[in-house]
Amino acid sequence: MRRLGRVLAYLGVALTAIGIIAGFYYMVRGDERPAEFFFTIVPVGFLTLFTGVMTALLFGPRR
Repeated sequence: MRRLGRVLAYLGVALTAIGIIAGFYYMVRGDERPAEFFFTIVPVGFLTLFTGVMTALLFGPRR
């Protein structure tokens, strides 16, 4: 489960970064539809990141 948490965390970072970068790119160009799509990916990426971090911490090695 810890490996799944790490994968989800990396996936969340990637989704958030892609959403922000592509969203601002299309917003500056004036294309509303793609900008809206990429900006809606950002919260999904953040939730995936949060889920991955919590999974990795909860199922990590005990001290």
